[in-house]
Amino acid sequence: RYMIAGELGRGGMGQVLQVDDLFLKRTVAVKVLTLPGREARRRFVDEARLTARLDHPGVVPVHDVGETPDGKPFFAMKRIRGRSLHQVIHTGGMPQLSERLDVFKRVCEAVAFANDAGVLHLDLKPDNVMVGAYGEVLVVDWGLATEVGDGGASMRQVAGTPAYMAPEQATAGASLDRRTDVYALCAVLYELLSG
Repeated sequence: RYMIAGELGRGGMGQVLQVDDLFLKRTVAVKVLTLPGREARRRFVDEARLTARLDHPGVVPVHDVGETPDGKPFFAMKRIRGRSLHQVIHTGGMPQLSERLDVFKRVCEAVAFANDAGVLHLDLKPDNVMVGAYGEVLVVDWGLATEVGDGGASMRQVAGTPAYMAPEQATAGASLDRRTDVYALCAVLYELLSG
């Protein structure tokens, strides 16, 4: 059903490919798990499930899940044509402060939606925000995301991007809640404002 057209990137747990969906006759992005082991597989499947559950214009929609012929799990999602917020910031692609703040507001809306649904992203940074060719703003890479209950959640191990991590996220076993994502959002805002 899918034919690989090229590689879009690597990172975290997987490789992201540009793929032609032969049945629906469209191009999609497919993330394939590249790490070995049961724990990596569990986290990868959790990422697909959590992302699919977040039905919001600021979250990339998941279209399909499955396994490659050699048994690696994958999930197919909307192919985003655009640039990361990191690229936009550091190439002067958005010179007006009002434009940058509008993008930030839309990131906050997507994260608030996820947090209200009991999901923490835990790796918010400009590289994980895509600004599409038609003005769409999407929060991507939910690989570290976790579900939280009323009492929050705790990380089994330290994971994330140090420059954007809240202090409690850098401590194994510490309690995490929506404030952990808010801290990362503030770091993103600082970068948006200061370059």
